[in-house]
Amino acid sequence: MNRIAHNFKNTLWLFGSQIFSHIGKLFLFLIVAREIGVSEFGLFSFGLSFYVIFSFLADLGIPAVLRRKYSVLQNKRDHFAYAISLKLKVSAISSLVVFIVTFFVSKDPTTHQLIWTLWLAGVCNLFIETFFSYFEAENNLKIRGIVKISRSLFILGLGIWITFLKGTALSISVAFLIEALLSLFFVIFIFIKKNKNLIIKTSKQIHQNILKQSWYSAMMTLFWNIYVSFDLFMLGLYNQIQATGLYGASQKLFNAVIAPAIILPNIYIPIFTKAFKEKKSIKKTLVSLTITSLGCAIALAIAGIFFPKFIMQLIYGQEYISASFSLTILCITAALYYINNIFFSLAFALYQDKKILFTNIFMATLNIVLNIFVIPVYSFNGAAVTTLISTIFLLIGNAYICYIAFKNKNNLLYSNQEKENE
Repeated sequence: MNRIAHNFKNTLWLFGSQIFSHIGKLFLFLIVAREIGVSEFGLFSFGLSFYVIFSFLADLGIPAVLRRKYSVLQNKRDHFAYAISLKLKVSAISSLVVFIVTFFVSKDPTTHQLIWTLWLAGVCNLFIETFFSYFEAENNLKIRGIVKISRSLFILGLGIWITFLKGTALSISVAFLIEALLSLFFVIFIFIKKNKNLIIKTSKQIHQNILKQSWYSAMMTLFWNIYVSFDLFMLGLYNQIQATGLYGASQKLFNAVIAPAIILPNIYIPIFTKAFKEKKSIKKTLVSLTITSLGCAIALAIAGIFFPKFIMQLIYGQEYISASFSLTILCITAALYYINNIFFSLAFALYQDKKILFTNIFMATLNIVLNIFVIPVYSFNGAAVTTLISTIFLLIGNAYICYIAFKNKNNLLYSNQEKENE
């Protein structure tokens, strides 16, 4: 019973802190967008999208691999010393690449400073995630929860203060960097306090082993980042800063409403996986997921179709009302994404990792190609339609994977049991 209660508390800390963090950041972005204006918010959105697109270089799926590895590894403290040195190397190399690329992306010195500032803040965040992987392996999600909630409150206060004091895209970026650095120092302090010291070791063989295991997670991260940020990046690249600000405003709402959809699979996939392995019925669980997903989808579609202007004016003000059509398209996209979640959860539970990866590769490639040709003609409204089309193909792909998987259900169940026994 104590074990169950401990796991329940960990789950509450994980999801509670995630939701609190999303709400805090959304609230901050809404205030920033209203106060600094469309053009400055467009510049900030472009810098943020640049970081998101290139962040996989500094991430490489390492925290995800460590979470899985440390859940069974006995000497994880010694191994973590090698993981930290790998993160230092990866961060240094990726930072050099980003520094060079920025000169090809823009000739504006302010844009360079903005991108570098947000990049350094992002690198700090990825280091924090690496430390979190160690804490989570010890089944201590309370630390992660406390840090995330504290960070949300701190950046909310600091961000609002700087916004009203000196409301520019660069000053807001500096606020994010200050918060990230202080949070990293705080997490390192907690780690040292719990483990007495922080040791850094290097080993080419261990580094190679980690990277061999992390490539799948890195690719999935890249494709997801392309899905959520490539359109903003392209708008900024075409120097449509005003359009970037308008689309960035509607996209922030899109990211907020699909946040629960990202969390839902974490709840249902383990249940489906266990049911498939034990050859038990998934009917009740599937009905629960379907009702939840369809309920969210219908609510989002209604809000996006009938109330887009009201929502944009209420949240952002009159200056952003021309982004109403893009909000409508993104709300329909979010509705389809919730439906896609049903098929994704089933496909992942049936070990269809490679097929899911190929679906994401196709979706990301389609997204890139469409944005390159559509944005110069239709600007941010075209970007919204491109996201919708990409999501439709993602939904069709995952639905087809499920169809094939259930068609060969007996073979899959047998092969899964084989995998578990190895």
